Amino acid sequence: MAVFMLLSLLVYLLFQRSHHNLQTEIAMLPDEIVKGGFQHGVLGVNLHVVLPLPEHVRQRPAIIMLASPSCSACEQELHDWIRANAQEPVPFMCFYEQEEVEVEKLRDFLEAFEGHVPMQPYPAGLNNRIGVDSTPFVMLIDSNGIVHRVQRPLRLLVKYYRKMKERI
Repeated sequence: MAVFMLLSLLVYLLFQRSHHNLQTEIAMLPDEIVKGGFQHGVLGVNLHVVLPLPEHVRQRPAIIMLASPSCSACEQELHDWIRANAQEPVPFMCFYEQEEVEVEKLRDFLEAFEGHVPMQPYPAGLNNRIGVDSTPFVMLIDSNGIVHRVQRPLRLLVKYYRKMKERI
């Protein structure tokens, strides 16, 4: 009987420890996954693995945008971002597509935004690797580079950025 009680206690303690570890892991998941919100395959992905994130958006929450120079919605998002970000700067990076883009459109895009928005080209085939089917594609990452939210318009991510920054 004593052996049975001891084994029962041991099983209970192991269960409690496993339960605590699972709760800790769940707490670290992006909000959308935990709350059953918008689901996208990029949620929970570590962008450090697929994109060379520059220093100003490493190891801190940041907003990342994938854009195409031939996308008018991308241009509008960036113009809105420039106006909105002038008051309360947020770490931000725009990665732009350069493969299969008309040279003139690429030149116009870069002339319009370089110096106003941190930008760099993204690797060929990235859209397919992370399941992005259209641009602009805007993400909020945590200080580890994990995607926590995918949302447009870009300026709406600022409130989630502030919440994430407060938790650090």
